[in-house]
Amino acid sequence: CRNTLQELGGLESLADYLVEDYELGRRVWTSGKKMVLLPYIIDVVVDLKNWRQWWTHQIYWDQNTYLARSGPFIATILIKAVPFAILFAVARMGDLLGLGVLGITIGLRLLTSGIILKELEDAEGLKSLYLLPLRDIFGLIFFALALTKRTVVWRGIKYKLINNGKMVPIRKEELKIRPKI
Repeated sequence: CRNTLQELGGLESLADYLVEDYELGRRVWTSGKKMVLLPYIIDVVVDLKNWRQWWTHQIYWDQNTYLARSGPFIATILIKAVPFAILFAVARMGDLLGLGVLGITIGLRLLTSGIILKELEDAEGLKSLYLLPLRDIFGLIFFALALTKRTVVWRGIKYKLINNGKMVPIRKEELKIRPKI
């Protein structure tokens, strides 16, 4: 509601946050107000025109997750099985056990993701399913960059990210031209 939003500082107070939706939810929760999640799945279309935009977007999303919930984000390293199965197979010098673990890991990853994509009726995702192991390998790189990269470009302005999830323009003159909410 608008009243709750105003009580929590309004949209203007969220303008400096990279993960403003999370910050708004955190404020609602810590104020003691009731939060309700709607039982709908929203279909999102991401219009990334080239490899560079995709790469930057993946890092951006991992930075969002890290800034919003750093502990759980760091714990996701435990579910990045494909890159670690590859490392295991390499460490075993491609023996039967190493390759078996790798094959089973990739097979399970494709199977479980395929089931989810089919349930969501995501035809585009199903067509691209074969790329998932490659995406998982890159995912480990995105994970590392989210932990170390402290800048982001948002609406054409380069910002430094600080620990509480706020964005600070790197160049002071850009303070004057920042987009208004």
